Amino acid sequence: MVMMSGPLARILAGVIELFLSIIISVLVVYVSYRVFNKANTDFDQEEELKKNNMAVGLLLAAIMVSSGTIIQKGLYPILSLIHIYFTAPAKQSLSEWQLLAFSLVHFILVFALAVLTISLALRLYGKLTTKIQEGKELEKGNVAVAIVLSAVVITVSLYVGGAIGSLSKSLIPQPSIGKIHILE
Repeated sequence: MVMMSGPLARILAGVIELFLSIIISVLVVYVSYRVFNKANTDFDQEEELKKNNMAVGLLLAAIMVSSGTIIQKGLYPILSLIHIYFTAPAKQSLSEWQLLAFSLVHFILVFALAVLTISLALRLYGKLTTKIQEGKELEKGNVAVAIVLSAVVITVSLYVGGAIGSLSKSLIPQPSIGKIHILE
């Protein structure tokens, strides 16, 4: 790789970071929607959305925002690594393909942890609230239940986002770039 430095390297790193952020955000929204649609066995979410069921729409929106929040916090180390990769003045000990593979594995891990966390939180909350069958209430369009479940999902995402970032950093060894050791 040809090493760049100065403003051109920072601009290139910024453009790459912007491009990756756009792709990742669209993927997060789409895959979150698909995964939670498949994971919900209480009712057909897509049919409920077609019927203009605001309760289901509200909860799905909260799930997408929460997934994005968790994943954004978990992927910060990768975006920093990419920025340093393109702007560090020293020769990198990591090839572009290694950087891509490392980033992809990190993204998959963080995404899986986000989905698992949100699913677990909803299931656990459902077990704790024995007087309400949330799935049936959502299917009936109960917006009050959707608001409460949305608050559960958003609150959980605020608490676990940083922890998932820390966990993913500890599970996947951080590479060295020249003389710079990332997150050691």
